[in-house]
Amino acid sequence: MDDDVELFTTELPSEALIERGDPVASRASGGAGIAASIAGPIEPTRAPVRWLDAAGARYAPGDPIGRGGMGEVVLCRDLAVGRDVAMKLIRDRARVRPEVEARFVHEARVQGQLEHPAIVPVYDVGLNADGALYFTMKHVRGVSLAEVLRGLRAGDAALAQRYSRRRLLTVFSQICMAVHFAHEKGVVHRDLKPANIMLGGFGEAYLLDWGLALAPEAAPEVVHDRAAVGTPGYMAPEQIEGADAAPIDARADVYALGVILFELLTHERVIDAPAIVDVLRATLALDGARPAARAPDADVPPELDALCYRATRRDPAARIASAAALSAGIEAYLDGDRDLALRWELARGHADEAAAALTRARAAPATEQAERARAMRDVAAALGLDPNQVDAQRTLVRLIAEPLTSVPPAAEAELAASAGAAFQFARRSALAFYAGYLLYLPLLLWMGVRDVRLFALGWATIAACIGATVWLVRRPPTRRGVPLAHLALSTVTVGTASVMFGPFVLVPMLAGTMCVCYTASVGTGRGLVPIAGCVSVLAPAGLAWLGVIPSCYAFEDGRWSITSQVFDISSVPTQLFLVLASFGTIAPACVFVARLRRAYLDGERRLQLQAWQLRQIMPDAT
Repeated sequence: MDDDVELFTTELPSEALIERGDPVASRASGGAGIAASIAGPIEPTRAPVRWLDAAGARYAPGDPIGRGGMGEVVLCRDLAVGRDVAMKLIRDRARVRPEVEARFVHEARVQGQLEHPAIVPVYDVGLNADGALYFTMKHVRGVSLAEVLRGLRAGDAALAQRYSRRRLLTVFSQICMAVHFAHEKGVVHRDLKPANIMLGGFGEAYLLDWGLALAPEAAPEVVHDRAAVGTPGYMAPEQIEGADAAPIDARADVYALGVILFELLTHERVIDAPAIVDVLRATLALDGARPAARAPDADVPPELDALCYRATRRDPAARIASAAALSAGIEAYLDGDRDLALRWELARGHADEAAAALTRARAAPATEQAERARAMRDVAAALGLDPNQVDAQRTLVRLIAEPLTSVPPAAEAELAASAGAAFQFARRSALAFYAGYLLYLPLLLWMGVRDVRLFALGWATIAACIGATVWLVRRPPTRRGVPLAHLALSTVTVGTASVMFGPFVLVPMLAGTMCVCYTASVGTGRGLVPIAGCVSVLAPAGLAWLGVIPSCYAFEDGRWSITSQVFDISSVPTQLFLVLASFGTIAPACVFVARLRRAYLDGERRLQLQAWQLRQIMPDAT
């Protein structure tokens, strides 16, 4: 349905009491219209009761401001008080029936007895000069909630800015308390709808049109006690069912308030069918409206979704107990909403401070570390207050992605500790490697020693390397550069192994293992390591080519003959030694590299897990 239609009522719609447009402009234009309608200024007399016009009338009529089926509202000037009032009177007196007059008086009395800030006060009831019933009330200005909702549905940006969800919920809570006030007086409105709620320009709100209200001691023919009265789409199911339904009480108004809350949250009607009969059928079939399910893009808070559902249950006994309880639920949400707004504001402040600190850090290297630490603290505070604070997330990304120009002392200490652990592991591995040579001693003696001096020289260099390695393990250097003395001693030790089978058998494997250990454990001077490895192989070969030392190799008739300068080469012990020496050289190197690889993969895995966790707090756009 496009318009609200009341069933079984001839009362004037609430729009009749509403002066459209801006309140201030309306006040000015209304004053001008009234002035034009009054024949000259009113001079005060000695007795205020004699403030009447020439014909003896208290009210000077102005322009009509609303019209309904049987009644109209005109703007009048109250000459006795000197103010503008709205006068409601019955039109077309020739067709007035006694029950219409009774309902008219009933409305005036009910509205007049409900003294509440959100209920328009009644000033006077009487008969005019033509004998027509009238009552006067406060002239209120503003727009109806129905007009606001129509504008929001149409996408009116200015209206959306002026009437935010928070403001509408505040007004709704005020109306709920006005309804509860009426319920405490025994009055049930029976026609609550957005068209009967007016929003003033200065934060005020009014609940209008009490023509269908149930009140104590009212005659049944006046209030239609068991008739289906109200507006389809807002009427409670028991109002539609009439005499066969449960008694109509305050819970019927709670149902209508739940329907209005649904519209405030979604800007849609709970039931929007083209025909009245379809609306009535859908109302009887509905058991609780869920705004979050109807409008998933409206971002309906779960607290308000639950309130709306409980207020619109089919069974009156299952509904929220009172309009006051509904107002309390709204106020509880608004209290939390106010706290949330404060958290957002604080988060925005911390995010701005973090961005400024990061900018200062990039501009001043001397204070970079302190400013970046300050930026990280502000980012943490902002995200703690609002995990979705986009500016804080962007600053966090910059803090992580942009490296420092200098390493902080704490990080330097951690890096040094990590490098020291790697250094110690390499030295212990080297110690185990050199000590492993003792396992070859029985095989070497089995092969037979030809030159005791060379044999002793080889073992002396091995013992010297073991001693130097033990020294480094116990007293690691403060700097992680290449230990030149130890590297030189290791190079000589590897080079002397060439006296066994020449520089190209076993020696390259030993040199490779030596290079791996040094390269993985030192920080600076790593370029010397491959040079030392090459020297350990090429120096003995060069000396043999120059004839400085005897050569172990002879090439004749396409054959390569190897002669050891230290041992007798016999088949079984020599081959067994070469097999074990090859295994003893390759295996430790592989174990060492495997451990380094595992440490690298563990570090990479931790970094990937940290990156994944960081991505969970950052939006994809960031």
